[in-house]
Amino acid sequence: MKIRFLIIFIVITSFAFLIFRYEKSMKIDEYLILKTDNYEVMYKTVYDNFKSNSKFILHHLMTNHKVVDIYKKINNTSNIQELDSLRQDLYNDMQKEYEFFQYMNLKQLHFHLPDNRSFLRMHKPSKHSDDLTDFRSTVAYVNKNKTPIDGFENGKVYSGFRYVYPIKDEDNKHLGSMEISFDVSAFTSKFMKYYNVLCNFHIDKNIIDTTTWGTFIQEYYIQSPFKNYYLEGRTLKEIKKHSKTFNLNQDQMKSESAKEIGIKHIKNNKSVSVYDETVNHVITFIPMINPITKKVNAFFTIRSDSKYIKNKTSNFYFIFTLVTFFTMIVLVLIYKIITTKDNLNRILKEVVDKKTDKLKKFNKNLEKIVKERTNELELSKYKMKDYINLVDKNIITSSTDLKGNITNVSQAFCVISGYSKEELIGRSHNIVRHPDTPKELFEELWYDCKNDKVFKGEIKNIKKDGDSYWVNASIHPIYNEHNEKIGYTSIRQDITDKKIIEEISITDGLTNIYNRRHFNEQFPKIINSAKRNNELVCFLIIDIDHFKQYNDTYGHQMGDDVLINVAKVFKDSLHRADDSCYRLGGEEFGIIFKSENQKDALEFSNKIKQNIENLKIEHKQNSASNYITASMGLVCKYANDIENDDIIYKEADDLLYDAKDNGRNKVFSNL
Repeated sequence: MKIRFLIIFIVITSFAFLIFRYEKSMKIDEYLILKTDNYEVMYKTVYDNFKSNSKFILHHLMTNHKVVDIYKKINNTSNIQELDSLRQDLYNDMQKEYEFFQYMNLKQLHFHLPDNRSFLRMHKPSKHSDDLTDFRSTVAYVNKNKTPIDGFENGKVYSGFRYVYPIKDEDNKHLGSMEISFDVSAFTSKFMKYYNVLCNFHIDKNIIDTTTWGTFIQEYYIQSPFKNYYLEGRTLKEIKKHSKTFNLNQDQMKSESAKEIGIKHIKNNKSVSVYDETVNHVITFIPMINPITKKVNAFFTIRSDSKYIKNKTSNFYFIFTLVTFFTMIVLVLIYKIITTKDNLNRILKEVVDKKTDKLKKFNKNLEKIVKERTNELELSKYKMKDYINLVDKNIITSSTDLKGNITNVSQAFCVISGYSKEELIGRSHNIVRHPDTPKELFEELWYDCKNDKVFKGEIKNIKKDGDSYWVNASIHPIYNEHNEKIGYTSIRQDITDKKIIEEISITDGLTNIYNRRHFNEQFPKIINSAKRNNELVCFLIIDIDHFKQYNDTYGHQMGDDVLINVAKVFKDSLHRADDSCYRLGGEEFGIIFKSENQKDALEFSNKIKQNIENLKIEHKQNSASNYITASMGLVCKYANDIENDDIIYKEADDLLYDAKDNGRNKVFSNL
């Protein structure tokens, strides 16, 4: 029998080990996927920031300079002396602007002819007229298709992010193209500054070896910790500025199996986060895709801490040890009960066979045995009570009557909510209902409960001290011995950490309002929802006036403070649950709101504009005021008149530029 119980013990603990290990693996995998998604959003944010800078440079050069006039003359002559003169004119016209834009991390400003020949390299004006077709595919694409393109591309010296735009005259005639590019060290520096992590670019060694000029490989590249890839030496300098203790050999990924997983995903054009237990870090891989060939030519790595994985592993071993211990106790108790029963039967049989004169002695011994066994059962009762107390302290449960009034709660419920049992018993569950929770969720909850169904869902609750927490709730009906429903019981799991991570992924890290990713997801949903009742949808796009000059004059730290204060104006101005504000990139923001009519929407927008100026933040370089101001584009349309979110966004953006062109610090609308 001992062997049988030993086998049962081994089976139960083995099964528990497999279940808990599977749950740990699933949680870690979910964490790594969420971390990958989060860093992809961060990468896209920095990339869009550089793209916005390139558009700003393009718009500035095309509106304030004689680029188009010079290109018209270029297209009307083949005389070499005239072309040299025009090249010098263009260089003289661009020189000061080029030097200024280098403060925005601009690496190259390169002008091309329609046949893909180089016309002017601002960084090297003496080199020109070479054909770029074979090694600068983005230039060939723009001159052929007459449409802009951008992405990560390898060059003859450096690899970087290139934004290539067509140059056209007022009749939309194609005259040539312009390249605005930023190198990987600038991207890496900004990413580390924004998100306080270490990151690097690993560039395909074969591409560098076959395309890079002369001795530039030895001068600018070093071997990456990943086989068949290079690192740029200047990027390592930026990393060492950010982290004084960084060591390439010690701090990079060392696990070969982890490296293989990362490279395998990169070759399949997929991002992935991998845990390297040898250095106790999580490494996230993001592939860089050539915009023309669509092939992976490099990848971006981000190193982050692995505290969550370490904690999850520790919890796994603790819970498994606890379950093993309690399983052993229960099996031992059952074994003792069974063996006690056998012993009693044997003793009773011996009593029958013994002489009558020995009956008293036997009864005395029997009383002693019964007393011992009773004490053992009492001990088991106390241990079971301890087990129930353990469940009460660690499992979030509650019971209510049919009206939703609380009849019982676990200690774990009291701990997470901050209320005592005395404060909860007899009260409605509304005591922990968070005002942000939509009423539709509770309508669904009560519908399931009243129809004898099990409700399952994620619910946001509020603590006694005002803080919020999230639970994954499962609510079941309770029946009495007559099969009559008498109330409901709920079992909850604390998922607050998961929700915090989700909130981080849709929140701008500087201003603490929603980011561009959440805007792209929500805007189409808001429009589709409004179409049910053909509601009036209003979209306001805002851009801080002369923000670049503000940063240059007062510094980026004060520039960040301006962004935070302006975002607070938006949050303080929104009072409806349906209204929301977003940071779209750089100094550009967006607000989606609903209004009773178009007149009220315009008044609301002007009030926000005035509240920004009322901050009284000094800005001496502002042409519209002595303080920080903003220009705005407002579009208000009934939902059924909106074709899609891209059209209404473009219309608002065009109105924003009208506001800028007409003196700034204005709201231009479609009303």
